[in-house]
Amino acid sequence: MIVLNEVLYAEEWLEKDVPWKKAGHVLHYIAKYYFHKGYSKDDVREKLNEYMLRHFEGYNKVLDRELIDKAIACYALEALNIDRYGLDQIDNKL
Repeated sequence: MIVLNEVLYAEEWLEKDVPWKKAGHVLHYIAKYYFHKGYSKDDVREKLNEYMLRHFEGYNKVLDRELIDKAIACYALEALNIDRYGLDQIDNKL
C-alpha cells in the first residue's frame, strides 16, 4: 500500500478503531505523525497507548507493549533529523 499523504492518513486513523491485522501498520504512521509534531519518545509512547486503549478492543498496555515499541523504534532515532524523515504530504489532485 502506498500512502501519498501520511499526515492525512494518520489523522484519519486517529479517529477510527483499528483492526488487529492493521495495528502495526497504523501505529507506524501514527508514531511518525507524533514525532513529526515534535513529541518526545515518552510522549509518543503515552499517546499510542491512549490511542490503543480507546480504539483497540482487548488492548493490554503490558501484554501488547511490543506493538508500541516496534512502532516507536522505527522513528525514535529518525525524529532527531525530522527534515530528512518528514511526513509525505503529496497532494494527489490532477
